[in-house]
Amino acid sequence: MQVGLNLILVLTIVTLAAAAQTNLPKVSYIKPLDLWLITCLLFVFAALMTIAYINFMYGDGLIDNNDNNQSKSQYGNNDDQMVKINLTEDAEDEQNNADAEKNRTTRSRKRNRTLCIARVAFPCIYIIFNIVYWSYYLNQSMNPGLSN
Repeated sequence: MQVGLNLILVLTIVTLAAAAQTNLPKVSYIKPLDLWLITCLLFVFAALMTIAYINFMYGDGLIDNNDNNQSKSQYGNNDDQMVKINLTEDAEDEQNNADAEKNRTTRSRKRNRTLCIARVAFPCIYIIFNIVYWSYYLNQSMNPGLSN
């Protein structure tokens, strides 16, 4: 869902940029609108790369229970040696399942922490960018004699 939303945002920003280019005069320098649209596109692209990184490093968040549901071999023979082997395999399976569950829990915590950081960092950085951007260009438009 996040990837689809980011792709729609990229298409929207590209469409806005194309519409702005056709309606504004052609100049040799970068316009403030171009700078704003490029920065918005970079934010959306960075969010898309963050999602890809999190899914690559920590998995997609879906729990795979196939490891816990493995069928164990049943021995039809009541021989003492076969029972000992079966008990040893059961103990190893339980240890492997416990290790796998611990690993899954650790990865899930890291994934959630990274997502939480990204959910706070992206909006904060975008708000800071907008405050700096708009304060600079509004100040330039109020005082045209101060520009280079």
